Amino acid sequence: PTNATRIKTNPDFYEPFEIAQTYRVSDLVFVSGQAAVDPQGNLVVADDFDAQVVQTSKLQRPLELGGSDLSKIVKVVIYVTDMSNFSKMLELRKK
Repeated sequence: PTNATRIKTNPDFYEPFEIAQTYRVSDLVFVSGQAAVDPQGNLVVADDFDAQVVQTSKLQRPLELGGSDLSKIVKVVIYVTDMSNFSKMLELRKK
């Protein structure tokens, strides 16, 4: 048995897809991949790379709900489908 606790946001836009956004296991918080979805559940404009990066980096809320924050992040995985955006993604990530 594990002591995994599912952390849900309200509203939880991942629920219809049966995806758990955040789990807390002991003193670790795991956050699933973030989609370019705004707080109302709408997809961010597909051809606006900057807006998508900003939206998918909204990890603060699920981390706080799990009892953590951005200063404690250990690992981040970023998928970029168009490498011409890589340097721009690095600049946006610094923010």
